[in-house]
Amino acid sequence: MIEILQGVIQFFILFILFLFPITPQINNIFLKKYNFEIFDIICINLVLNLNCYLIISAFKIDLNILFAINFILAIAFLFLHFKKNIIFLKKTEFKVIFLFFIVNISLFFNSMNDLSLMWDGLDHWIYKASTFFQGLGFVNTGNTSYPHLGGFVWGYFWKNSIVQKEYVGRLTFIFFYVSSLFYLINLFKKSNLDIYKLIFVIVILALTYDKKLFGGYQDYLIFSLLIIISKLLYLIINNDGKKIFLETIFFLSAYILCWIKQEGFVYFIITVFLLILFEKEKRKKILFFLIFFTLICIYFFLKKFFNSELSFDQKFNINFLFTPDFSLLMQILKTITFNLIVAIFKYPIWIIILISIVLSLTDKKNHYQFRYFYIFLIINIFFVYSLMMHTCLNPEASCELVSKVSLDRIMFQMSGFYLVFIIIFLTNKKIIKN
Repeated sequence: MIEILQGVIQFFILFILFLFPITPQINNIFLKKYNFEIFDIICINLVLNLNCYLIISAFKIDLNILFAINFILAIAFLFLHFKKNIIFLKKTEFKVIFLFFIVNISLFFNSMNDLSLMWDGLDHWIYKASTFFQGLGFVNTGNTSYPHLGGFVWGYFWKNSIVQKEYVGRLTFIFFYVSSLFYLINLFKKSNLDIYKLIFVIVILALTYDKKLFGGYQDYLIFSLLIIISKLLYLIINNDGKKIFLETIFFLSAYILCWIKQEGFVYFIITVFLLILFEKEKRKKILFFLIFFTLICIYFFLKKFFNSELSFDQKFNINFLFTPDFSLLMQILKTITFNLIVAIFKYPIWIIILISIVLSLTDKKNHYQFRYFYIFLIINIFFVYSLMMHTCLNPEASCELVSKVSLDRIMFQMSGFYLVFIIIFLTNKKIIKN
């Protein structure tokens, strides 16, 4: 009974925490022109809090005291303008808020019914989470080349739970995942029936929910951040006017990818490249490049600080460049391609993505606004083959095994970026009626 209560309480704790520091009233005062809704605010706060967690993770701090301060501040700011905050919440359809609650609680309970940790969770991530739970601060455990931020989030909410069980920390990943899906809702035009929004969320949940990935993996964090980044990119690229706040949140979202998983660093480079490529003003292009360069320098400095070296998971087999084996190369390409196709069918959201992309190529009227999705797909395919090729050329690795256990999760991560594309395509085609 206490564990069921923990699940319900944990939802409200997370809901309150991530309505801070940008509360509905602060949004009304300073960000009114952006027309943010409740799930925009939650996802923006997720990004802001994750960046704060990254900074905090560098220090040995009592997580109970930190949590108490965090929660008290969130409560205080929400009650400071209580009536106005409630009025803002009422603007969101009750059925949408209720569905948000039900989906979170349902997935919480589903996860709590099977507390198994999967391979990477047991072998790498639980050790990173455990060091923060024990109050040791950052200790480079598990795979020492892996980033640690997901472990900090896990350990932070594990430490500050009623039952003091590790699975409570993992419930946070579910909350991030569900919040990012609901973040997409206001992309539907105001004249769309609410039923379309609810059906969309349920369908995407059915196509993207994989309980095993909540068994200690970090892939849902990447998936959710790519949803947020994709929507921000869409708003920045396709809207005129001052977008300083959106651009700031974009860089913070993209940068935090580096600290979730190693491939997050590549996603960071790709998404910032797209922003620079499609920016129309030359001054802003230069500014964005300088910000990008600065963040890269900070990343390597912090990686050196945390890991004592600029280490990555695997080393490149340079000998292959001097003595190439083309029969081996063809075998590797066949293995990667086969497992890529398997990954697409394992996560059928990819079937919808690919069909939508093919159909959108015939739409000359709206073709222009989809360009950055096409480029992202091309670069991602190149990245997937390069990454798998790099791994398969390592004589210590089994190409078949690595492709089988890794490629599906990488493809799943990437799929989050295209959910914005699916909505825009469906509404433009009037498949979803206005």
